[in-house]
Amino acid sequence: MKNLRGSRLRGYAMSVKRKGLAAFLRREISELYPPPKGFIEALSEDAAAYTVSLMDRGLGTISMDLIDGRHFNAKRASDGQPTKDVSLSLVEEDDIEILEKMGSAGALTSRMARVLEDACAVDASFDGRRLALLFPLSLRALRNRLKALWTCGAFLPLAGTSRKNRNFWEDLRGVLAVRHYLEGESLESLQRRMLFSGERWRTWARGYARCYWRLVRGTRDPREVAWDLAIPEPMVEGWFSIVRDLGPDAASPNPLGEAAFPRDPYDGNFHLRLVHRYDYPPPAALSLTGHLRRVASELGDHRAPGEIVHFAIPAGQPLTMSLDNTPLMPVRLEYLHPGDWDYLDVDSPVNLRVHRLRRLASSAYEQGAALTNHDLAYLTGLSTDAVSRVLGQNRDIRSYTRGRVAEIESGIEELEEIHRRYCAGEKAEVIAEELGQDADLVSSYLDCFCRLSGMLDSPESAGELAAELGVTPRIVEICRELRSELEAPPSSS
Repeated sequence: MKNLRGSRLRGYAMSVKRKGLAAFLRREISELYPPPKGFIEALSEDAAAYTVSLMDRGLGTISMDLIDGRHFNAKRASDGQPTKDVSLSLVEEDDIEILEKMGSAGALTSRMARVLEDACAVDASFDGRRLALLFPLSLRALRNRLKALWTCGAFLPLAGTSRKNRNFWEDLRGVLAVRHYLEGESLESLQRRMLFSGERWRTWARGYARCYWRLVRGTRDPREVAWDLAIPEPMVEGWFSIVRDLGPDAASPNPLGEAAFPRDPYDGNFHLRLVHRYDYPPPAALSLTGHLRRVASELGDHRAPGEIVHFAIPAGQPLTMSLDNTPLMPVRLEYLHPGDWDYLDVDSPVNLRVHRLRRLASSAYEQGAALTNHDLAYLTGLSTDAVSRVLGQNRDIRSYTRGRVAEIESGIEELEEIHRRYCAGEKAEVIAEELGQDADLVSSYLDCFCRLSGMLDSPESAGELAAELGVTPRIVEICRELRSELEAPPSSS
């Protein structure tokens, strides 16, 4: 059973990873700027990192109105709280590593910790209602998950937390992880206890090394170092405290190894990396760099505060195609919407959960893509089982998902021909055989077509009718148009 669960998690994590920015760029680079030396996988990862660095706001970053002050602990009505707008890295590729190693629960808890630390970094904090609005679990469940990190000493402030739990808070995870590692705890143990990825560890290790050298060379003002290195001031203060507590020798970053001392000579210059590592001629390197700048602008600009960008499979792609060979398209998804407050119940997250899944799935479908169960689980932080339960109880949402869309819309190009031949008196099985279509699929189309006869003036939306008829909204719209056309009186010309 454990091996089966591990296999499912790896499959889930791989499915999501193959829909990331690097996978999207791999196809574009292979077609437009094929690397002379190959190494397309490594180049795609480097190109993705460069593209993200050009954006003012990451693909999975949203902004949210939070409480002003990281030490705001009081229980108080929202209209009595000082507030500020804060950027939150809601969805990051870090989540995929945690998901594969520690499951859905670990990935969601890690995501919660990250956004709480994002708030802390700019002197802001969450309260329970805001946290429950962002993650569709009950407040009790959210606090229980955070308690596992609080008892490790992690400073993850949440307004309204009891004094008993606040007494656990010591410092940020990045400070605790470096301190305990220098004191002898293994990295693997730290990652499992505090739920952070290898990439996040490398970021912390590099940051600590830079702060260490600033301090031992005489720069003692954390605010100045934080400003110069673009590292949150609370993190700099915590790392300085390690050096003061352990002494310069015991606190040396040397034991952190390569994570703290990257030796890449092309860091910070993507053009040189293209020329010297991937053997592009300088003009081709400039062209590729320009292309990535355009991609960054298209993906990063003009997004609503609660909107993220996800890469999904276009609706018309068959299920039989390998994911490595399937094209991807970016879709803009409003993860957080002002109307979500109407569905919030801190004791029962069901309504918010259903509402958010419906919005994500239908929005992607309207843009020409179809989200999988894995996509929906990854974006919301829910388990795949929880998503499957929602889809089973809400057939309208299922109508927008990839499994249903790929199955039902695979013969959409011949839909008009199927209907016209049926109206001319041909039988469904004959039509299916002559057109090379699946007989059950043809029957679904014709059933939808016939049942819509009495629904042309129905006030129900295409999505609601699709759920009733067992098809997709696009099929409903086409059948409606054909039915209206066939029933229209002939032209008097």
